[in-house]
Amino acid sequence: MAPSSPQRILVIDDSFSIRKLLSKILQLHHYEVLAAATAEEGIKLALEQAPDLVICDVNLPDHDGYYVLERLRENEHYHFLPFIFVSGEAIERQDVRKGMTHGADDYLFKPFTPGELVEAVDTRLKRHALLQNKITRKSASAPLFLQSYARLEADLQSTIEEPGQVLFSLDIDRFKRLNDVLGFKNADEVLHKLMYRFEAIVDHQYQFYHGVHVGQMIVLGNEAELESAQEMARKLMHTISEPLDFQTYQLHLTCSVGIYICDPNCRPPDALKRANIALNQAKQQGGNMFTLYQQDMHTTVTRKLTWENELHQAITHRWFVLHYQPQIDLISGEVTGVEALIRMQHPELGLIYPGEFIQIAEESGLIAPMGDWCLRAACKQIKEWHAKGFSELRMSVNVSVLQFKTTRFVSRIAEILKEADLDGRFLEIELTESALVSDLQSIQSDLEKLHELNVTLAIDDFGTGYSSLSYLRHLPFDLLKIDQSFVRSMTDSSASLAIPKAIIDMGHSMGLEILAEGIETKEQLMLLKSYGCDLGQGYYMSKPIPADALEAFLNERAPV
Repeated sequence: MAPSSPQRILVIDDSFSIRKLLSKILQLHHYEVLAAATAEEGIKLALEQAPDLVICDVNLPDHDGYYVLERLRENEHYHFLPFIFVSGEAIERQDVRKGMTHGADDYLFKPFTPGELVEAVDTRLKRHALLQNKITRKSASAPLFLQSYARLEADLQSTIEEPGQVLFSLDIDRFKRLNDVLGFKNADEVLHKLMYRFEAIVDHQYQFYHGVHVGQMIVLGNEAELESAQEMARKLMHTISEPLDFQTYQLHLTCSVGIYICDPNCRPPDALKRANIALNQAKQQGGNMFTLYQQDMHTTVTRKLTWENELHQAITHRWFVLHYQPQIDLISGEVTGVEALIRMQHPELGLIYPGEFIQIAEESGLIAPMGDWCLRAACKQIKEWHAKGFSELRMSVNVSVLQFKTTRFVSRIAEILKEADLDGRFLEIELTESALVSDLQSIQSDLEKLHELNVTLAIDDFGTGYSSLSYLRHLPFDLLKIDQSFVRSMTDSSASLAIPKAIIDMGHSMGLEILAEGIETKEQLMLLKSYGCDLGQGYYMSKPIPADALEAFLNERAPV
């Protein structure tokens, strides 16, 4: 058996002498040390090298240590990574509290002795090991075949030198959303139901283990051929994708799988990291797929970091622009409103669509300032169009779940309306279903306050989330938007045709206006008209276009 690998410590400090001193002390105690001089360098190194513990200076040249901590905690693989702050100066009590609130484990104040450093590191690593064991054994209802993560590391240590060893890293797609919607207890119950499904494919060739976070599972097997490993990945994905009835929901879940064909010379921690890199690649490509680890995938790990930097630049230098898609009254053919859709006008890459950056903006917390800019720019633009004679035009803006749930959202809307001198009835806020099905009482209060501002409230992408009619009865919405997937498929079969009609009839019975998204053909338009749909938007009428083109469209518009 190969000797146990030393644990990795990442030291982030802008002082070369401090980095050298800490490295020497830790290496004498048989730790492997990684070192970085800046926050961004440290984050990049952490994502690439998967340290077991981070020691970080509070004050760094590019960002402070709290920024590093927040960024790492955003990554699901580093939710519980031990993190020790180091400070060379007295800091206020509230700053210590800030660090602990964000997930710091300890503080060391310079000067400290080598013994104090080693004791802090040893203590945190031991507590982390106990926490990991507790997490993996936290439920007595867990399937017996599903072994602990600690057992995985030991098994991999003893078998990695054998030919044909394969690691599969599996993660439920968008599991955080399931937590947000159902709550942790219910989401955990769903997870156990899913895990029991794998009992049917357990055999001597494969071993199943808990992952490092909820929703992840690791499979270790022996495969002589790549095709066999790929077939196993498909089997894992199919096992998750079967519909699951839970309470009043029918859940359609997917998973992503990363595959690593083990190199006999690879350290077990590195083998696991490579399987997770392949997993992250699959998730970044939209999920519901498997990906085989390739040597050049380290660039994928840093893609998120690069895009976050680009988003910071875009906010600072105002690279964002809005395009507008008309919303048409299907009875009169008149344009009654427009939807504002954000784009990035990159100085080197040109026009970039939101699919490239919205998810990263949400994960990094940048969605709030980005969404704030979008609301301000949209309100300013609609006011300008009113002044040019389009006095009844309404502006629709999609608001993310994270932005809506900020504590000052309603007051910020009031400030933006006042700043633009805009009556609230000309602003429509679109919210997706996932924003609505948790903490109903708080959401209802915020929506009622928005109504007091005369703001129109719309449910976006209806039917694609964890649909529940209860919130439609309790929440003060004005408009329901049929998701484009239902519109595009409505001519595929009689069953597909029935869905938009049912949504329209249901919405009208509840006093809601109905808007259909994604109208691409005259046939779709005529069917929606015959069903009594009130409004529509889509490429058949107009694609999203810049403000000047939209103004020309309004001037030249002929009814459909």
